[in-house]
Amino acid sequence: MTTYTDLEKKVYNALIDIVEYEFSADLTDLSESTGLTEDTVKGVIGSLVKKGKVDTDEEIRGGKRFVDIFPALDSSSFLCDNYEENQIQGFKL
Repeated sequence: MTTYTDLEKKVYNALIDIVEYEFSADLTDLSESTGLTEDTVKGVIGSLVKKGKVDTDEEIRGGKRFVDIFPALDSSSFLCDNYEENQIQGFKL
């Protein structure tokens, strides 16, 4: 069974809250939501990616780098696939 640190739980749960209404989140969204620095959030996201809990997608738009962050649910689906609200809250750690 995978265990999660308090920081991982905080960032992941903030991600769930953000993507309930948005397609994805980014470092700034998560930093503002959690009160953590972007560098801290970046490290936590890296850890959650290694644990298979989140996925990221990087692209260049208008010459600027964007990294979208998504919660990975059963390794093959994402929250933006239109789950019910009560299901969404159940995904939190």
